[in-house]
This record gives sequence, structure tokens and C-alpha cells, in this order.
Amino acid sequence: MTIDPPAQLTAILAQLHTEGDPAVRSALPKRYGIHTDHAVGIPMARLKAIAAPHAPNPGLAEGLWSSGLYEARTIAAFVRQPLNLKLKEAAPSM
Repeated sequence: MTIDPPAQLTAILAQLHTEGDPAVRSALPKRYGIHTDHAVGIPMARLKAIAAPHAPNPGLAEGLWSSGLYEARTIAAFVRQPLNLKLKEAAPSM
């Protein structure tokens, strides 16, 4: 069974908010210099595991990136097909 892209996006974003850990979130600035205004706090290994069954999926990647959430953008990087990425998509201001 294939889930439609908007449903996938909604499900992943809900999952990220559910699994977010305040302790992990508070460590992001100190350990990695990551601003946490738009983060929920999920370890990288878990983000990779969430992304794995969805790759490759450029449409989902665009939706995740558009959310602005740090973890969603990280997953977007894992599910996007980088070889098919055009310069204007990677750097829209160029």
C-alpha cells in the first residue's frame, strides 16, 4: 500500500513532534551549534531510521524542507535524490 505524499508528510511531522526529546533538544546548541528555535530533539540515528523507508522521494523532501523544522529538513536531505537536484532548487537565490 502506498501512502499519498501529503499523508506521508503529515505523518512524519506528527511523528517528529511525538518523538521529540527536550533533553536532546537542549544539547543541540552546546554540542553542535544548532539553533533550536525550530527543532524538537531527535538523535541523528533515529532521523536516518525514519528517512530510510521513504527514500528516494523528492516530493516528500520538498514538503519536509518547507516545514522549516530542523529534523524534517535533515530527513529531507536523506530522502532527496541529490544527483537529480538542480542548482536553482539547491540555491533558489542564484
